Amino acid sequence: MVNGYLLTVNRKMANLLIMSGHLQKQAADNK
Repeated sequence: MVNGYLLTVNRKMANLLIMSGHLQKQAADNK
């Protein structure tokens, strides 16, 4: 139960990092 919760949190965190990375890349490309 706890392990599944941690996996979900880790996946969400990874997705946020990937999303922010893409946004930073787009911002750099737009300059």
